[in-house]
Amino acid sequence: MNEPNNPVTLDRAQEQIAKIAGAESYTAVNLLNLWSRGYVEALHAEGLIDWTEYCRLNDEVDQARDQRKAELKA
Repeated sequence: MNEPNNPVTLDRAQEQIAKIAGAESYTAVNLLNLWSRGYVEALHAEGLIDWTEYCRLNDEVDQARDQRKAELKA
């Protein structure tokens, strides 16, 4: 098993979260939000990230979702 918080694992999580910024509709934002949360949840469930990283990544998902929705609204 990999060590928790491996930089490669964290980079892959960041890539999933970054996809939210490219969403072209509210529906796409919501789907990518759920996908990113599931990805982060799976990493935590498998012991690949610790609780601190889990919380940080979920905060990033929230920020990416909120920012993209605000951009689409403008």
